[in-house]
Amino acid sequence: MHPTFTEPADFVLSLYQSSKGKPSEPIPPFIMPGSGACTNGKALAQWLAAYQPEAVIGTAGEALQWLIQIGRAIPKNVSYADLYLSSPLPGEIAGTCEMHEAVASSAVDLVVEQLNANHAGTPMHPKAVLIEGIWIDGCSLPVKRDVA
Repeated sequence: MHPTFTEPADFVLSLYQSSKGKPSEPIPPFIMPGSGACTNGKALAQWLAAYQPEAVIGTAGEALQWLIQIGRAIPKNVSYADLYLSSPLPGEIAGTCEMHEAVASSAVDLVVEQLNANHAGTPMHPKAVLIEGIWIDGCSLPVKRDVA
């Protein structure tokens, strides 16, 4: 049974795939036991030992710091990808970049459009704009292999 998340911050690490050729089974996410409680990394180390993930997905770089703190070599012992990279430039960490500048620019465009049309208040038919994030390669994942 998987835990219920009460707040977005409760979900810290998720598993990408099981390791060592084991059949792919759902692995419960690692949930931070309270804000900042993982300073010694003990709970994370226990979770990693119990489920032996091949890759970990985290947010805002904290998960990567915890992995390093408990002595995990990235990507030798466990691969890592981040869901909240702030820069679209390739580098140390692989993951997704939400393209904050493009989102902000689109928001300004919507406001300017409403002002130019002399519209005020909440629109009767609000617009939704989707700016797709982009994948950023990084050293925290193993080198891609050609599948033949």
